[in-house]
Amino acid sequence: PRELNRGVFRPDLQPGSEGASEPGSPKENGGDGLAAQPDDFPLPGPAEKPRVLGELYVQLAKAKDAEEAAPIITNIETLWRATGSPTVDLLIGRAERFTNDKDLGLALEILDATVAMAPEEAEAWYLRAKVQYAESKYVADAARDPTGYIVPNGVDLGLFAPMDRAAARAELGLPPDEPLVLFGAAPANPVKGYDIFTDVLAGLRTRGITAQELVLAALDQPRIDVVRKFAAADLLLVTSRRGSESGPLVVKEAAAMGLPVVSVDVGDAAEVLDGVTPSAVVDFPEPRGTASARRALVNRLADAAAGILAVPARSDGRKRVDRLATEVVTAQLIDVYRTVLRPDG
Repeated sequence: PRELNRGVFRPDLQPGSEGASEPGSPKENGGDGLAAQPDDFPLPGPAEKPRVLGELYVQLAKAKDAEEAAPIITNIETLWRATGSPTVDLLIGRAERFTNDKDLGLALEILDATVAMAPEEAEAWYLRAKVQYAESKYVADAARDPTGYIVPNGVDLGLFAPMDRAAARAELGLPPDEPLVLFGAAPANPVKGYDIFTDVLAGLRTRGITAQELVLAALDQPRIDVVRKFAAADLLLVTSRRGSESGPLVVKEAAAMGLPVVSVDVGDAAEVLDGVTPSAVVDFPEPRGTASARRALVNRLADAAAGILAVPARSDGRKRVDRLATEVVTAQLIDVYRTVLRPDG
């Protein structure tokens, strides 16, 4: 977007303030009311940009919730992207498009030329660093970029630490003895494969194991409840669609909590779970996209899950994820930025 949200800058014209129109009035519904036209505030010139950014940061700090903060964040990002040079804006736009299309080599060529042309533009340097960052080998391979830096997602090992299973279930109001299988996403997200997850639970029942599902995602839940769910569950089951994940964070968090994992082979799941016992990674059957492949996948996942649930135990994953500690990954990421932000990086 090349314009800013007018309402963010004109609190005097918001409903309830002097000069504002009442809800339902012609101005409120799009007549001459400025508050009803959110996208007609022109970008400030270079001289005004620092002042306007400062005002936005102050307003962001005062935002009461995510909904109120969202338009402010959008305006900040819009201002950061506005260079004042149509040529540089065009080059950055093309680089962003190639980055989104995973053509990172071409995006990097464009950004190299951009920072040479306009070395004062922070947005170009930021995108140049971003292009050279990959969170897993899967992303680097998919982008066909042998020069990409591989930095995994980090895990807060202080937060995601082993917790008493019985106490966690009691806090969450869950049955003390029933097998619980954790779904690590929102069921409504189609790429997470909730339909496969429920079919695997049905397959477990045919194998003599009645397991209850436990969904990790919940609206406005306290962060500690996320940790409790990892502690309360007997197994994390990852059923994401093929090619939909780069580095599923729930797999790393489960390993840190000592929660066994059965996962399809997505992103870096196989790398994270290499040597972790008990856990399993299941390949996608061929031919891809067929009903027979889907049935085979459900059966493979159910077999692996049944083997783990038959002898409940925590995994030894925690001792294998030290390299994923947030402070370790942060240091790696800083090193990447230092490297790529050098003129010869």
